Amino acid sequence: CIPTIPTPTPDFDLSPSSPPMKKPRKRKQDRVRSNLPQTNVREWYVMDGITGRQRRPLLHEFLRQLLDNPNYSYVAAYVDKRKGIFKFYEKSTAAELWQHVKGRNSDRVMTYDKLARAIRYYYSTGIIRPTPGRFTFEFGSP
Repeated sequence: CIPTIPTPTPDFDLSPSSPPMKKPRKRKQDRVRSNLPQTNVREWYVMDGITGRQRRPLLHEFLRQLLDNPNYSYVAAYVDKRKGIFKFYEKSTAAELWQHVKGRNSDRVMTYDKLARAIRYYYSTGIIRPTPGRFTFEFGSP
């Protein structure tokens, strides 16, 4: 027979007296409306060459429409239209407009940093080429 050793019971309660601490969550960026005019998303739609239906534009299509629209010349404009070089003047407004046109309905704000990163992804395809200068890009051959 194996002898049992009595276990002493502690004089204190091992359960926590306060509720467990939760890790603080990262704060979401609040949406702040800039000086973006009311826009109808359908005015930005493009005709799909394969299906023949209207669709939301790709980023490079959006940029060309933005640059060709005189109502948005304060947001971005061509520096040299013949070479396809353009510059953002209201970078946060351009990012917000792209978020609206793209239909990105998340709680997070589309920032210029995210927009510029998406534009830089076009470098590998040659649709957009890198240029010297801040907020400046150049269209390549699609």
